[in-house]
Amino acid sequence: KDGMEAMDNTKKDNYTAILPVFPQIEKTEALKQAPKWDRTIEKCSKAIKKHSMLIKGVERCKPIDDAYLLLGKAYYQRQDYADAIGVFNYIINTHRNGNVWPDAFVWKAETELKMDRREDAEESLEMIRQDIANCKKDQYKQHWEAVYSQLLLEQKEYDQASIYLSELLKHKHMPKDFKTRIHFILAQVLQKCDQKPDASKNYAMVLKRNPEYEMEFNA
Repeated sequence: KDGMEAMDNTKKDNYTAILPVFPQIEKTEALKQAPKWDRTIEKCSKAIKKHSMLIKGVERCKPIDDAYLLLGKAYYQRQDYADAIGVFNYIINTHRNGNVWPDAFVWKAETELKMDRREDAEESLEMIRQDIANCKKDQYKQHWEAVYSQLLLEQKEYDQASIYLSELLKHKHMPKDFKTRIHFILAQVLQKCDQKPDASKNYAMVLKRNPEYEMEFNA
């Protein structure tokens, strides 16, 4: 969390284009936090080695899949995307009954987008669509909708992107800054689709939420 917060403070958005759902972080900035990612990887690996009870292909120690997911996320934040996908694939293949199984697909798709593998990302998201719809964890649904929105933005399918961004904003429990960012992106997309009144409403919503200066100025 410390590493992610530090990186968030270094993000540089290009307001002349539609913002990405997830801020772009330079590799050099990610590596500045390498000691934190390495420590996370070390601790997760130790927990798995010490406590995993994989018996006949079934993990008997329930928190282990959480440790694997955190391990994959640490590789993702370090921008070691191949290692991250390896971990997410392992969860998908061996922890079907675990509580993080659906989100592993979404993290895999998010990583594939970072690697410009859009077809693979779309396949991962479609494979888990129904499971996510039936999932009780709202945070998993939020994550799926956010990643799917990013995919649609990259495919320049702006009409569809506006639908999923609007659905994403219906979730009640969402980090304040992230929700403000989604309002701004939705406004940009609606403006591009020539839906100016709705775009204006979302820009106004951004202003009401007291964003950082640069976003406020552009809104």
